[in-house]
Amino acid sequence: MAEYSNPRLPEGINVSTEHPLKDFLHLLLVTGLGLAAALFLLILASDFLVRYIPISYEAALASKLPQLVAQSAVTEAATTEDRAKVQAYLDRLAGKIGTHMALPPELTPKIHYVDADLVNAFATLDGQVFIFRGLLEQVHSENALAFVIAHELGHLKLRHPIKALGRGLVVVVALTAIAGVSETALPDWLVNTGGQATLLSFSRDMELDADEEAMNAMLATYGHLAGSGELFDYLAHQEGFKVPALLSTHPAPDSRIRAINERTLQVKASAIAEPLPESDKVALTGMSPVCLQDNICLPYPLLPLDKPGP
Repeated sequence: MAEYSNPRLPEGINVSTEHPLKDFLHLLLVTGLGLAAALFLLILASDFLVRYIPISYEAALASKLPQLVAQSAVTEAATTEDRAKVQAYLDRLAGKIGTHMALPPELTPKIHYVDADLVNAFATLDGQVFIFRGLLEQVHSENALAFVIAHELGHLKLRHPIKALGRGLVVVVALTAIAGVSETALPDWLVNTGGQATLLSFSRDMELDADEEAMNAMLATYGHLAGSGELFDYLAHQEGFKVPALLSTHPAPDSRIRAINERTLQVKASAIAEPLPESDKVALTGMSPVCLQDNICLPYPLLPLDKPGP
């Protein structure tokens, strides 16, 4: 018959020979990498799936945004008639540039003029583009403004707003699950301006793709890129300039100016065989107030550079 005994176990048999902090860091690293990989795959899936969401479905998501932006803007005492004239001019310019961008048939851009001093413009869901007075005051040619509008239309053409929303929702839901945020708090956050602004932030790649669309549109509309980098030049030379939240992911202005200059050199090289006559060049002159079509008067020159110089 077998004889059993209870031998005395050595001390520390269940204690790891490694430092506990090392085990903790290893576990933390593995968990973090796993979550990051899962988040990356979810974002890729989101980018793939949102392209199948009809543009018409975006209207319900963005229905309150114009009112929220208008309420949050600090406006100056401009008459309704003056704002209407500027709005009409922006609509015409957007229509002019949009005809050369092959926009989806179901996409109808909606340009909103915001009478506030913020130097900003952004595109969002349902084909909506917001352009602030502060930006208009910093561009001195129609071409510069047309490039900004073309850039925002490029975002719409490439479905960047809905893609950004998909990515943002993936991140927000993931953080909500980790942080244990109340389920009722998330919808309230999503419908306010700050929440939508966070979700609709575009990546640097999106910004560069929109710049490319804008350059193509400018070449098709005007035949050159003169004035396209004017706003970026202004931003690059502002000491202590703080980029608005909606522009925080934009590439540095200097890099965007270089891209436009490089493309300009390519265009000039291809146009050497057929130089344009000097009489077709229109130069910017002075900084005195000018009046545009329909007696739209602005405190800066806004002249179209219809033809490039030799």
